[in-house]
Amino acid sequence: MTAKHEKLDEYGFEIWEENTLPLAYLITFRTFGTWLPGDERGSIKRDGWNRYGHPKYRPNPELERSIRNEMHQPAVILTEQMRVIVHDSIRSLCNTREFILKAVNIRTNHGHIVLSASQKPERIADALKANATKALREAGLVGPKERVWARGRPSATLRLRNFVTSQLPNSAKLPLCQSRHINANVFPRKLHRSPNPSYAR
Repeated sequence: MTAKHEKLDEYGFEIWEENTLPLAYLITFRTFGTWLPGDERGSIKRDGWNRYGHPKYRPNPELERSIRNEMHQPAVILTEQMRVIVHDSIRSLCNTREFILKAVNIRTNHGHIVLSASQKPERIADALKANATKALREAGLVGPKERVWARGRPSATLRLRNFVTSQLPNSAKLPLCQSRHINANVFPRKLHRSPNPSYAR
């Protein structure tokens, strides 16, 4: 049971103070149109159920087909060239903002990034996606009005050193980026997952 003095956020999770920042964030984002509500893998509701551990939409081919028909552009699949550009844009932003990048892996329809920073993961995810989109547009690989990423900023907060590797999806474990040492002993020994938004169109 949560102690009375502990503050909870809107999702019912304990709000951690500045001196209890997590060891790292695992941030995942997906390309536009590649995981819609009704997908056979399940999806997260936005209307009040947008919380970690809450029920998902069940597979619904008719719902998925209906939403896909309403999409204003095709789903985005990243080419090898696009993946390299996104990867480089993430490393560049982390260097500029002094985030400690631990791992990054960009796939054809999603990306995994593990980093340490003193900002909220939502702001970090927004910045990473925006910088990647800018780089793709400057390279002439996406149009000025084309959406590259799905809405949502799924993230997990890693608070134990072994979680930084054991909790990563297989596709995020390599390549690892070397970073300066962080003392894990100053962090609470638990894993905290933040809300997992819907992979919507």
